[in-house]
Amino acid sequence: MSEKLEKIISDYTTILPPYQSETSLQNELGINSFIMVKLIVAIEDAFGIEFDLDVIDKDRLMTVGDLLNILRKYDV
Repeated sequence: MSEKLEKIISDYTTILPPYQSETSLQNELGINSFIMVKLIVAIEDAFGIEFDLDVIDKDRLMTVGDLLNILRKYDV
């Protein structure tokens, strides 16, 4: 797992890393929809990318692994 991604996620939850790919963003880390928007913006800023809107659909972002898979699509 990307240490950079773990650091960003840890800024938005009280649960400390390490995180597993299957870790639920909402159920295990307590990231609600408002925090998710802030998290997505922080990830975009940190990696110098801008996600397509269809990629950041809430139904596609259920786990830490989902975030990793999206980042891989952007070659970061």
